[in-house]
Formats: sequence, C-alpha cells, structure tokens
Amino acid sequence: MSRFVRLVAPIVVLAFAACAGEMAPPSVPAVPTASSAGSKSGWPIDGASFSYEGTLQQTTAIGGRRARAAFGVSQRVRTSATSFEGRSVTDYAGTQTLSGSGPSRNATFDLFVAEVPSSIRHGDDVRLLKSSLDDASGQVVTRIGRGNGVVDQVPEVPQARWQNGAARTQTASASGTTLSDRYAADGSYAESESFAGGASASLAAYGDGSAVYQWPYQGGSRNSTITFSPPSRKRVQIVFTNVTGFPYSELFDVKVWYPNAPPVLASDSIVDAGVAQVPAACNAGARYGGDATELVENAVRLDVTYGQYETLTRTFWVKAPYGLVCLQTTDELQTYYDYTSFTFGSTPISDATASETLGLKAAHLPKGAQNVALPLDMAVSSVASQQRRKTARAIFEALRRLGKAGR
Repeated sequence: MSRFVRLVAPIVVLAFAACAGEMAPPSVPAVPTASSAGSKSGWPIDGASFSYEGTLQQTTAIGGRRARAAFGVSQRVRTSATSFEGRSVTDYAGTQTLSGSGPSRNATFDLFVAEVPSSIRHGDDVRLLKSSLDDASGQVVTRIGRGNGVVDQVPEVPQARWQNGAARTQTASASGTTLSDRYAADGSYAESESFAGGASASLAAYGDGSAVYQWPYQGGSRNSTITFSPPSRKRVQIVFTNVTGFPYSELFDVKVWYPNAPPVLASDSIVDAGVAQVPAACNAGARYGGDATELVENAVRLDVTYGQYETLTRTFWVKAPYGLVCLQTTDELQTYYDYTSFTFGSTPISDATASETLGLKAAHLPKGAQNVALPLDMAVSSVASQQRRKTARAIFEALRRLGKAGR
C-alpha cells in the first residue's frame, strides 16, 4: 500500500462540507462577464447607476452524495470616469448581497472597463482590464493580460465572433493564505503559495500538459516534488520525489482523464447570435425586456496540477442604451485528484455545478451615454477564486500531515 493511501479526510469532502457553510461553487475563470450596446458616445461612463436581481443555484456531487444550495443575488452598481494605467476607463463600483439560509453575505467590487479600437474588425472592443473583490472570505485582485478580457464588440453585428486568451495575473488572500498566479495566454501558469506560519509552496503547469508541485516535505530545507508528465499513449505518469533524509520516489501511472491530448489548457470563444427574446427567467424590468442582442460565450479550463476540468457557458442579452439586461451562467467543475489519499482516476471524484441568472431591474443613465458596459458575473466568479485558495490550502495541509506522520 502506498504511503499516501493511509491518509483520511479527502479534500473533496472538505469542499462538500463547505457547500452548506461558506459556499463552494466551482472554480471559474477570473474574468467577470460584461456587456454593452450602442456607440462610443459618452465613454467613459460617469454617474450611471444600476440594480440587478437574480438567483444562484449550486449542486455538488461526491461519492453518491449530493448537496444543493440556493441563494438570492442582489447587486447595486455606480459608475465613475477614471484612469487606469494611463487609459480612460469606467470604474464599476458595486455591492453584492447573497441571501439564503443563514445570514446574508455581502461583497464589494470594482471593475475597470475600457472601450478601445478593435484589432480584428471595424469598431471597438469593450475590455475588462482589472477586477477586485472583497468579502468576508478575503480579497481577490485580477489584472487581465494582453489578448484577453474582450467581452463585447461594438457596434454589434450578428455572427461576429472572437476569442480571448487566458493571460492574467491574480492574487487571492484570506486567513493567512495567499495565492499569486501568473497565467500565459495558453493557460499555462506559475503559482506561489504562502500560508500562516511562513510555510510556502509553488506550482507550475506547462502548455504540453506537464506540471510540478514543490513543497517542504517533512520541513526539509529543500523542496520535495510531485511531477506530472505530458500525456503519452493516453497515460500520464505522476512521480512523488522525497528529498528529505534518504531520497526516494513513488510512481503513479494514470489514464488520461481530460478530453484532448496534447491538452487544451484554456479556450474562450464568444459569438454574437443576433437579436433574440430576453428570457422570462431573467425577470428583467418591463422596459428592459423584449428583444435584445444575444451574446454566447463558451470557455474551458484544464488544470493538470489540481486535477480539475471546467466548462463554462455564459449567455447575455444587451440592449441600447442600457447595456446588459439579462445574464445566464452555467459552470461545471469536475475534480479527478484527491491528494489526501493520492487517488488519481479517469472518472471524477467530485462534480460541482453553479448556475446564475440576473436581470436588470432599474437603470439611471447620464445624458448622452449610449454604450454602457457592465461586468456583472460576480456571484459565480468572486467565490471561485477563493475556492481555489481553499483547495490549495487543503492540498498543502494534507501533504504536511503526511510529512509529519513520516509516510
């Protein structure tokens, strides 16, 4: 029996328990959805205000057990014209309240959005540059990199389509734990982790599907490693190397569990589906319903270090001069690794889905504002980054317990 199999309390159970407490939706890309309609007149937008109402539903399945949670979502947003990195932008400063069982959960956020000339067509790109969010579980700050963050193209043209890369930097911190990530356009990344007491770890995932996790096993002065090979003949080799004391290694041969080899670490495509009826489920105000331009986004994220595969669909409806009038998001995260027992399989050990629906209830626009881009996908994406932080800490703590036990 492997030394790792003796550990108990799998990480996936920790995530399962969190659903009933701090809320543990799947990890989603740290790029909140934004939308727009109209021309560049009145940009950046100063003095606009909005209110949105909707719902968030979560389902997590682990080992035949299923947990469900439902929340009401309320958002209040006000815009101001400002500058970011020498560029004129609109700052969307907002508050969000999640209500359901137990006390309400409040968050504040700022999102910096610019309208810039498009590099692929006549017109402009509406682009998210930076987002920050603070709530009781911590803070997340994301800076969007080049070739990423385009959430709409104006003027909107049916069947127009574009793709985003994954380039971004992100810091998530709370309760003595900080994760700092730097993602490349293809989804490869480097992550540094620090924990209360001064302990640290690091991760690196590469475009060919290989990866390495390093941490001070048994408190050694040198880092031990867990390495993941690129896929070969539909197999991946995972090697644990202990450099403390007498060095030794353990090999795990795993069937490839993700859909493409070589792997696609990240993809994100958006298409303008033309004018369509605003869904009744959005419950938008009477003056905001009816027909609107429908934009459909499909994205995937693969993390070969955490053992997670995510699929995301966002559909949002925009109408001049208000911008976003309806948003529907469905995100599914499948987890294949359990570090506490070092279990790796070709079927997921947990499957978590979050679905969010939001509708515009009220809007106040300053005179002349015709292109109001409003990033709103916070109820899913805000908690996603903090959930990654919790998972990283759970992995580190599991490996630290293993080291203390001398296994």
